[in-house]
Amino acid sequence: MTTTEPPADLRVENNKRVDLRERFLRLQKKMCAELENHEDEDHGPTKGDAHEDHWIPWLRDYLPNRYSVDKAFVIDSDGYKSEQIDVVVYDQQYTPFIFREKARTYVPAESVYAVFEVKQVLDRGNVQAAARKAASVRRLRRTSTHVHHVEGTAPPKEPGNILAGILTYRGTEDWADPLGNRLEAVLQEQDDYGQIDIGCALRVGSFRAVYEEGFAMSRSTQEEALITFFLKFQIALRRLGTVPAIDLLAYSEALESF
Repeated sequence: MTTTEPPADLRVENNKRVDLRERFLRLQKKMCAELENHEDEDHGPTKGDAHEDHWIPWLRDYLPNRYSVDKAFVIDSDGYKSEQIDVVVYDQQYTPFIFREKARTYVPAESVYAVFEVKQVLDRGNVQAAARKAASVRRLRRTSTHVHHVEGTAPPKEPGNILAGILTYRGTEDWADPLGNRLEAVLQEQDDYGQIDIGCALRVGSFRAVYEEGFAMSRSTQEEALITFFLKFQIALRRLGTVPAIDLLAYSEALESF
């Protein structure tokens, strides 16, 4: 990676500075204030939906336009579907079809970059639920086909890892340190399909877990929870690159007259 940096003295003389950290923290404060409005609502589907209704538009606003964000089921070319996923981040540019039926959205597995479970509390049960839903997506079949371009034909791209995470408002009273040893333990209990890569508890902090060469986990402070999560999530998305080209012939087999 290279950067172009002008001589520091020219910037000092000609350019004003902004406090980037302060702007990031203002963004986090706004998000927390919006979610706080739902803290006293009843438990159950209404409360969960209230939190999803904030995470989804927030991600839509701040992720690059190449990504779409919805609550959805994920499907594959054999007709199997995942559990309903609270937040699905998927490809917008190269996804040829999305099914929308009343309040339900279905997206093809090949288009998915990341899935999140949205809960109010970060605890063992909710992490396990996030892992189960992630596994229901990662177990689906993902196709890939050749891509034709002006210089020839590129071979099918191997589908990459689908990121999985959990988004919550606060920690649990049962865990004195919500991002500590107990969280590490439940993360390490999951198999490859259920691995949780990233998470955020707005009133506690965020975490990023990696599994490539043994387990390792980084944590943010509470003050920087949201923005640290968001930046690390964007870095992880960038490393995934672009989703593979969907093999439309595999999906067309569902039709009698194709």
